[in-house]
Amino acid sequence: MKKLLPFIIFLSPLIAISQNNYQGTFWRANMVDTYESIKFLKDGKFEYKKGGDLGDPE
Repeated sequence: MKKLLPFIIFLSPLIAISQNNYQGTFWRANMVDTYESIKFLKDGKFEYKKGGDLGDPE
């Protein structure tokens, strides 16, 4: 019983804020003037983009 309580306390925040599915666009800026983005679509697919100051690479 003593080991169960810390385990429940540890998992409570993870269960409370978890998402079942992702929606929208998530951006990450890198330190060398580049970026990455992932756009999650409603059908379960996603689009990945990477670019920088000069635009998207070909």
